[in-house]
Amino acid sequence: MSNFAKLVSAGRLIFVSAWVRMIFAGIVQKDAGIRPFGYVTSHVATSVRLGNHLALRLALGIANQQMRYRVAEPNRRLVSS
Repeated sequence: MSNFAKLVSAGRLIFVSAWVRMIFAGIVQKDAGIRPFGYVTSHVATSVRLGNHLALRLALGIANQQMRYRVAEPNRRLVSS
């Protein structure tokens, strides 16, 4: 399966995740002391969470790649610019 096909199939789960979050908030509203929220608010919260996850994953990937580069060449002097 190509990466594009995986991305498209995962995109559908965003809507399911927002729906589950909305249902769960309705179930625990009295115990948690929150007001129930609608699908649109739930979808925004899910999208923000996904965006944060992707940004963090990108940052960690870049940091990991730089660490591999530094470990692979331990004798190379790092010059600050």
